Amino acid sequence: MEAKGLFVRNLLVQAVSLSVLIAFLAGCSSHKGATPAELVEKTVVLTADEHNAKVIFKVVNTGAVVNFKIGKPGDLNRVGAVYNDAQEQQLPAFARGVVKGLMRGPYLARPSREMLVPAGQRTEVEGVANWRDDFGTTYRLGECGPVSRAFLPQSSKTYLVEFDLQNFLSCDQKIFDITQAGQKDQVSPAKR
Repeated sequence: MEAKGLFVRNLLVQAVSLSVLIAFLAGCSSHKGATPAELVEKTVVLTADEHNAKVIFKVVNTGAVVNFKIGKPGDLNRVGAVYNDAQEQQLPAFARGVVKGLMRGPYLARPSREMLVPAGQRTEVEGVANWRDDFGTTYRLGECGPVSRAFLPQSSKTYLVEFDLQNFLSCDQKIFDITQAGQKDQVSPAKR
């Protein structure tokens, strides 16, 4: 009798293990909880106010990752890596996920970054583009920058920093006031 009970118990353990494996491999469409990405990446909406301005960082070109820094001149802090996801958006869902994983994994890059900066203080923004040129079995690392621009952010305003790498030969960085919907006014550099 004891051997029969042991046999039944082992059979149940195997059946449960097989069920878990099948559910894992097939995916469970009735899953209602948060995905791992939702648990890790919570969207925080930053809003400019009477003490701060909002700065958004974007890359105009495709094919390069741009690392941004911002702060008081001479005391810059890392913002993070940004890439242009325009080509990624045109890919099928599976390929889009692979590209996104490659960009977000090793490079820790995002399609854009945002942060608040103190209003009324001269602020410097610096960008450096990095990319890789493949030549069959060899490759070359490319870099353009750093490109620096200083401006005087105003309270309750939203600014867009665009880094543009033209044909992987030269790069430029511009700052725009985008507070008013539909308007994109280039900001004059701050005087020293």
